[in-house]
Amino acid sequence: MASDGTTILEFDDDGGSFGSLSSSIAGAVIPSTGTYYFRITHFSATNQLRNYSLYVRVQTGSPVAETEANDTPGTANIMPASGWVSGTRNPALATEQDWFSVTLAAGESVFISMDLDPERDNVQYNGRLGFALFGDANNQILVIDDASTGSVANPLSECMVFTAKDAGTYYVFADAASAATGGPTATYHISYSKFAQHRDM
Repeated sequence: MASDGTTILEFDDDGGSFGSLSSSIAGAVIPSTGTYYFRITHFSATNQLRNYSLYVRVQTGSPVAETEANDTPGTANIMPASGWVSGTRNPALATEQDWFSVTLAAGESVFISMDLDPERDNVQYNGRLGFALFGDANNQILVIDDASTGSVANPLSECMVFTAKDAGTYYVFADAASAATGGPTATYHISYSKFAQHRDM
């Protein structure tokens, strides 16, 4: 919400990773200095809003652009200290995957947010956000790809939260569910935050 407490800057009800109607807002632009507000409600006016976690990261300046080739874990870009990167899924090929490496201690958690319309020009695509590899023989990738349709008021985004069981190198991953999805306008920004595991007592 804008500084007047009533104007909705952006809205989402289906971009998160914990359920079909969990929320994700990524890359909302702050138009001027001031106090801004989050309003959190249940999707249904007749249902109870249960416990939730709200993760917020404010980024200033510009993200660090990806450097090709970073299409495999072995060629991954190192996630910069800012935790903010930009990229393009171009060309539209199955091999066009963007990988960013991160180092985690056991018990550390990450919050990863992907903005699929960083220019706010309503040119959007169905991108996919992932977190990998977990040290097993299958080198698994955990991905989030909701089926929402973006709009000017509700730009497409994805997000996930993960806690590392073991220390090691992990990867933030960007691609699309369909290899045919991509091109020069298939742009994204990813914001990555790392923090110590928190337990409510």
